[in-house]
Amino acid sequence: MNLEHAVQTIAKRGFTDRQARFLVLVARHSGVCVMRQYSSFAGIVFGQKTRMFFAKLVRLGFVSTYDCAHNRDACITCVIGRSTRRSASPIAGSADRLACLARSNV
Repeated sequence: MNLEHAVQTIAKRGFTDRQARFLVLVARHSGVCVMRQYSSFAGIVFGQKTRMFFAKLVRLGFVSTYDCAHNRDACITCVIGRSTRRSASPIAGSADRLACLARSNV
């Protein structure tokens, strides 16, 4: 799955192009992010748009969140993929995360 195909597939699920690009970037790398990374990626001030985007991701079941022990206001977000933790290859893991996002029923 090439970059543009992945972005378009996720965008068809009701995300903006910018949101889809961010999700592809996260899925192709570690699969983990924090909200401020989206704000920085999008070039926007951390606030309502970022919080609404992440709330939508949680509501639709695309991500799971984990509170940070050192900062009560921060949480780590993990893109849900089938066997991301079992996958030995980072490439296989990212492909799995992208496939999971593309298959999810929205």
